Amino acid sequence: GSMPSRLISIALLLFPAALAAQSTHQRPIALLLGVGLEAGEDDYGPGVQVGARFMAYTRASFDLRIDATYQSFGQGGTHLVSQQTTPCPGPCPTATGDRIKILSLNASAAWHAAGWPGLVAGVGMYGALETPQDGRYARPGWSLGFTSSTSRRAFFEMRYHGIAGAQVTEGFTILTVGIRL
Repeated sequence: GSMPSRLISIALLLFPAALAAQSTHQRPIALLLGVGLEAGEDDYGPGVQVGARFMAYTRASFDLRIDATYQSFGQGGTHLVSQQTTPCPGPCPTATGDRIKILSLNASAAWHAAGWPGLVAGVGMYGALETPQDGRYARPGWSLGFTSSTSRRAFFEMRYHGIAGAQVTEGFTILTVGIRL
C-alpha cells in the first residue's frame, strides 16, 4: 500500500484511544515502545522503536518534552541483490546492512484540549546508524502527529518524522505506547 493509506490505517487504529483521551497529571519520565513504517526504502517493512521521554515543562493544555529514541526497520517483501564486481564510483558508503537503524533526539511541543487528542510538533537530529544504501549519516528533521492519554500512566501517540536532506530514507511513521514512570 501507499504511504497515505498506511497513515490512514494507523490513524484509524489510534482513533478509539483518542476518544478516551482525558487530561491527566504528567509524570516527568516515560518509557516509549512503538511500531511503525519507514518511508523511502521500498524493500523495508515494519519496524520497532524503544526510547525515553523527559517532560521538560507541563501545563494542563501544553507540554514541552524531549525524546531519545532508537528505531530499527527490517527488510520486507522481495528484492534483488546485484553482484558488483567493480568498486563503487566515488566514495563507497560505509556501514550498510540489512536493517535501517536510526537514533534520534527530538524536542517537541504538545497542545491538549480536554477530551481530544493533542497536536504534537517537534524538531530534532536523526542519526542513521545503518542503512542499506547510504551508510551512516546525521541530519536534522521534524515531526508532526497526535497524542492521546488513556490513563494517568499510559498514552498513545502517532507521529511522522521527516528527515531533512536525507538520501533514500525520507523518514518514518511511528505508533507509540508510552508508559509514565
